[in-house]
Amino acid sequence: MSKVVIGLFALAMFVVTPSVYADPAVITSGSASINNNARLSYNIAGQNFSIATNGNGETGNAPSATCSPCVSGMNVSAGGFFVDTSLGSGNATVNGVTYTNIGFSGTFSIGSQLSTLPLGTSDVTFIVPFQLVGNIIGCQPDHISCITQPFSMDVVGQGIATLRYRYDITVNGVALYTFQSMTFVFQDPAAAPEPLTISLLATGLVGVGVKLRSRRRRSEFKS
Repeated sequence: MSKVVIGLFALAMFVVTPSVYADPAVITSGSASINNNARLSYNIAGQNFSIATNGNGETGNAPSATCSPCVSGMNVSAGGFFVDTSLGSGNATVNGVTYTNIGFSGTFSIGSQLSTLPLGTSDVTFIVPFQLVGNIIGCQPDHISCITQPFSMDVVGQGIATLRYRYDITVNGVALYTFQSMTFVFQDPAAAPEPLTISLLATGLVGVGVKLRSRRRRSEFKS
């Protein structure tokens, strides 16, 4: 009798346990954007999951998107911090199960290197590598109440971000800009070199070029 009870209990635990990833799920494709109200939209996918929302979450923290005005000399970066209801709601497919109009909770931390708005007279575009680290939880009936949580997973991702600022005017030696857009394109880490690898490769190529020029000059001097 006790064996039957234990067996039924184990079966019940198997049925109600939400999908949980032991290791971080890697985002291999998709895109995201942050608007001037610090609202995040994203459509991301990886092995055994895809998640899409339309920017209907609460505002997050993205200072480089909400500056008004944005001024020359100001350091800006592609990214922000989004938590709980700022992840919004949408559709998801996780481990073969599709959820429609499901809410999302958790945290997304997106970051990049700093760039400085110049003292210029034209629009500015920054293209920089970015990284995302966080976790996402499925919430039913929505991202506000979150009574049940059918899935939960840590996520990581990387790719290329684009920041755009419109030049407005220069006042007292300070250029004023208006934020236009912040977009992110995710790349498969297995298919694209990491930003650090790219930097090291570029540095190595520069070093090779310097050595070649140095050797050429020495040979010309001897001749």
